[in-house]
Amino acid sequence: MKKLVVALLFIAVLAILANDGGRVFVAKSKLKADTGTLASWAENNAGSMTREQAATQLVERANQIGVRITQYGQDADGVKIWTERDVTGLWVLGTYKATLDGVPLRQALGRSIVIKDYVETQYR
Repeated sequence: MKKLVVALLFIAVLAILANDGGRVFVAKSKLKADTGTLASWAENNAGSMTREQAATQLVERANQIGVRITQYGQDADGVKIWTERDVTGLWVLGTYKATLDGVPLRQALGRSIVIKDYVETQYR
């Protein structure tokens, strides 16, 4: 019986690691690719626009792909873009992070976490 309980706990820990780790890994990869897509658009188009025009169009594009732009910088050489996205469907990691942030356990259950990315690019 003891071996069965240990085996079940081991399987449960592996399942949690596979779910939470997999979701975070996939989300980070997707965010990096989406941030690169936004940067590619910016390096080809933002140089001919004002900062406000480029930022507005980038935010619209980001909203279409489920990314939030948290900061945007533009100068004579290029652009800098900071992005973030929520990771949902986590079994333990979101709840753990929320309780570390002081959220009561009842409200922390099933919380998502936020991942962030940054890219700096030069105009073409």
